[in-house]
Parts: sequence; C-alpha cells; structure tokens
Amino acid sequence: MTMTNANGHTSDLDLELLHDGELEGSRKRAVEAHLQSCSDCAKKLESMGKLSRMIAVAAEERSANLEFDRFLSKVRQGIEKERTPSPAEALGVWLQEFFSFQKWIWVPSAAAAAAALVAVLWFALPSTQAAGSSQVASVSFASGSGIVFQMEENDGSTTAVVWVNE
Repeated sequence: MTMTNANGHTSDLDLELLHDGELEGSRKRAVEAHLQSCSDCAKKLESMGKLSRMIAVAAEERSANLEFDRFLSKVRQGIEKERTPSPAEALGVWLQEFFSFQKWIWVPSAAAAAAALVAVLWFALPSTQAAGSSQVASVSFASGSGIVFQMEENDGSTTAVVWVNE
C-alpha cells in the first residue's frame, strides 16, 4: 500500500524512495501503477531525476579543478612534521586533563585522606595532657580546612572527632 497525500496522490516520500531505488515489493508496484495514471506524480518524479542529474553535473564540474593529489601531499607533510610528545610531556597532559575533568573525585578524596592523616598523627604523637583534658586544633588542607577535637577520658581512653570543611 502506498502512502498518499490529501489529494490522493502518491506521497513525496514514496516518490523520493522510488527515485533513490529504495522502494520495494508491493509498495513499489503500487507507486509505479499510480504513476501510469497520474501525470502530476509522474512529472514530480521526472523533476526529481532532473534535479539529481543537475547536482551531479555541478559537483563533477566543480571537483574537476581540484587538485586532490596536492591536497593529500600537504596533509601527509603535516602529519610527518608532527612530533610525538616525550613521555614526560604526555604524562603532564594526562595529569592536567585528569585533575581538571575528575576534580569532583579527587578534591573530596584528598580532603578525606588529609583528615585521616591528621587523625592518625594526632593519636600517634605522645600526649602531654592531664587525664580528663581535651584539645582542639585547627588544620588546613589543600582543598579546605578542618578541626580536630580530642578528648581524653579519666580511664585513659581517647575520643577524637575530625570535622572537615570543603
């Protein structure tokens, strides 16, 4: 079955598909049968063919003066002139791209790692405080700051809280 427009003519899409050789089967036969009895649709298909031929001729005339060999030679010369970056340059570019595109991952990760390091060092250093005392220290990280609260209980146990501000 063919697609028809409001006037009962074959649709432009079916005519284009027939012109391009993409219409098949019963649909193709129906469009061809309609063209036998409809001069308007036949003229429209004929004008599509003329337009295609005009475009092909114009493209051929325009491309006749182009020097593809010279163009290809220039492209090859440009490729040969490009040098391969050294491993250090390649690593620098990779790191720059990684840190600029993955910022949402490494900034919080670096802050968390710095906070963990501060907490570990806080507990590893010997305490000179009296039992039952508490300590507060402000710390700075590359991507923010934080506060470490440490409280020593009377039984000798220590509780620490690390607060990280991004």
